Amino acid sequence: MPTIENEGEYEETSKGKGTSSSSTQKRQHRKRSRMYEDDGVEKLSKQIGDVAFAIQSLSKNQLDVNALYATVMKVEGFDEITLGDAFDHLVQNEMLTKAFMAKNANLRKIWVQNFVTQHYNRPTC
Repeated sequence: MPTIENEGEYEETSKGKGTSSSSTQKRQHRKRSRMYEDDGVEKLSKQIGDVAFAIQSLSKNQLDVNALYATVMKVEGFDEITLGDAFDHLVQNEMLTKAFMAKNANLRKIWVQNFVTQHYNRPTC
């Protein structure tokens, strides 16, 4: 006689193939449902990863206005108003800003001089 622990096993085997095939179908259905759920979770996880990557890329490419201001104001030979105008111009044009920030001090000074020549008839200090 089976023990109480094994009673569920005994009942399942004593019921025959008719019930075990229906329970097998239910288990297979549950497995298919889990596979679809796993696919959905995997797709969602990938999409969240893509969004996180896009946010990181945007934050890396964002203009650091404070760093730009400090860099422009360090250019020697120009008054504060001229450098402020150059800064305002750079803030409005991201590609110029990236190029300006990549240059060394001498090339930045030449850039500001060219900016003054092109935009103003203001003498330098």
